[in-house]
Amino acid sequence: MDGDEPLMAVLPALADWRRRRGADREQDALRYKEEWVRIPAPERVALEGTWLLVAEPGGAGEAAARACARRMEAHGARTVHIGVGPGGGRRELRRALADAPGPVAGVVSVQAPGAGAGTSGAPAVPPGPAATAALLQALGEAGVSAPVWCLTSGAVAAAPGDRIADPWDAAVWGLGRVAAQEHPDRWGGLVDLPPDPGERDLGALCAALARTDGEDQLAVRPQGLLARRLVRAPLAGAAPARRWRPSGTVLVTGGTGALGAQTARWLASGDDPPHLLLVGRRGPEAPGAAVLAEELRALGARTTLAACDVADREALARVLDGIPGDQPLTAVVHTAAALDDAPVDALTPERMEEALRAKAVGALNLHELTRGAGLEAFVLFSSAAALVGVAGQANYAPGNAVLDALAHHRRGLGLEAVSVAWGTWADQGMAADGTGERLVRHGLPGIGARTAAAALRRAVEHRDTAVAVARIDWSRFPAAFTAVRPSTLLDRIPEAARTPDGGGGADTEGAAGLRARLEGEGRAERRRLLLGAVRAEAASVLGYRAPGGVAEDRSFKDQGADSVTALELRNRLAAAVEEPLPASVVFDHPTPAALAAHLEGLLPGAAPEREGPAPEASGKEGDEERLERALAVLEEVLPGLQEGASARTGAEGRLEALLTGLTSATRDELFALIDEELGGA
Repeated sequence: MDGDEPLMAVLPALADWRRRRGADREQDALRYKEEWVRIPAPERVALEGTWLLVAEPGGAGEAAARACARRMEAHGARTVHIGVGPGGGRRELRRALADAPGPVAGVVSVQAPGAGAGTSGAPAVPPGPAATAALLQALGEAGVSAPVWCLTSGAVAAAPGDRIADPWDAAVWGLGRVAAQEHPDRWGGLVDLPPDPGERDLGALCAALARTDGEDQLAVRPQGLLARRLVRAPLAGAAPARRWRPSGTVLVTGGTGALGAQTARWLASGDDPPHLLLVGRRGPEAPGAAVLAEELRALGARTTLAACDVADREALARVLDGIPGDQPLTAVVHTAAALDDAPVDALTPERMEEALRAKAVGALNLHELTRGAGLEAFVLFSSAAALVGVAGQANYAPGNAVLDALAHHRRGLGLEAVSVAWGTWADQGMAADGTGERLVRHGLPGIGARTAAAALRRAVEHRDTAVAVARIDWSRFPAAFTAVRPSTLLDRIPEAARTPDGGGGADTEGAAGLRARLEGEGRAERRRLLLGAVRAEAASVLGYRAPGGVAEDRSFKDQGADSVTALELRNRLAAAVEEPLPASVVFDHPTPAALAAHLEGLLPGAAPEREGPAPEASGKEGDEERLERALAVLEEVLPGLQEGASARTGAEGRLEALLTGLTSATRDELFALIDEELGGA
């Protein structure tokens, strides 16, 4: 036994080392970051057809548009300028598009740099994302499916030494990544130019516009054309740059919300917890705030609850001035957010402002008011919605992109900052609603609060600038991400490259190779194949285990569809049948059988839907049927419209999708029908 004593003495240490190494490997598997890689330039660049260049008249935007036009014309394009003022919206754009010569081969939207929204009293929506949303909406209404390319300058840190002068410029990148998922038929991509681009830079831009290989997130830099990639970011046992022991006062925004409360618990769990200043709009009046404060105090943390809208600069300044001198502010953790999910077609400046105020304006206020405080940590809670683009989160992604850019901006100033783009937290935040369920189905399962806390500490101690922390199921996510649009973003993830094509429900009855399988088949077999594809794609989108779980004669709504999943289903089916489909197609044909029949009628060689004599022409053929569908939708969504802002989100999306597919005359009749049938409800 005496000979075993040395071994027995080291076994606990070995066991602890093994445990810590296993935990490190688990943490490394959750870490990702963006990387920019140089891609070769084509030997010949040719731009054919008519290209529209959209820019605000006067100033840097119009000058940049004209410089781009000259170089594009040298490569064969015909260019037409469309000037829209800062207050112009989709109606003004729609009128301008109606006057443009067609057909249109492409659209270039030139965003002037440094035109960010103010942070004190000014609207919280910068021109970039507002103009981009309005342009996409107007193009859809005008029936123009030409790809839209958005140009920015200095909005992303793509090369060493890049400085982001105005974080607001990144907002259009967050919106664009969502637009790529929602509108693959009319989205081209994003290109970031250097300030005052020269002829070589503009030549690289033309090369970007001419590409057809799925590269849609690009930056023009002196070293050439750079493309954005998602890569793993393991620490691989590297020692941290520092040890962070929170002290003094740590301010947590959204402090009584789900993520803020979990963060506060972690901060209070150390041996010598700091003073926690939990800030939220309702402060001590927020549900559960008093219980949380008592829990934190029981852990030994002095806790203060403060009612403050961090988007209100003056109110935030007063809170900061009230921090006790013996416990100075040492760190900020910004978790505040206003979730109001919406697809691009449902965005309005008012909705965008509400989402951007808490997330982006609040972060910029914190940055400006604490610049001289010498903070040990400045932590921003961003989201995977901005990192990769998630359908239905067009109202959420722009603000998160601003946070990522703000972290780079602060690093350029020599200040501490880290932006963590979280996936889903299990049963917390987005994971607690329908958005979280969709992310899980698409291959983004949640991570636990304890795991998230460890990842947060590592990000701060290793001085990351922008890092993503997410659990990604690589057997599912690539297929979901590329279901409606090819992408090179995941090319440097080995597991993504090994994932077979198709995913979800795309089996022999699914959508893969559907158009080829339909050729030469009779009507009955075409209908059967299309019904199988509809059910398979619906199963994938709605989270059913197999296509057989989707009933062919029950409405999509009764089987779990909402405005976002309906849009995703439409995109998948449009890609499968290689035919454009309206945004409202799932609501217009509300069962799998009805939708399959409609798709069969769109394909070449289809027999007429109606057999026998056609009804007498009335000048508004089909309006009665559309109005009946409209009434059914209104009866479904009206309760939601009466319940408040959070419930209105899905209802308004349904109405927006419906109205997008109706003619102006039918809209008038629809509103008359609302007045007549539903009264003042």
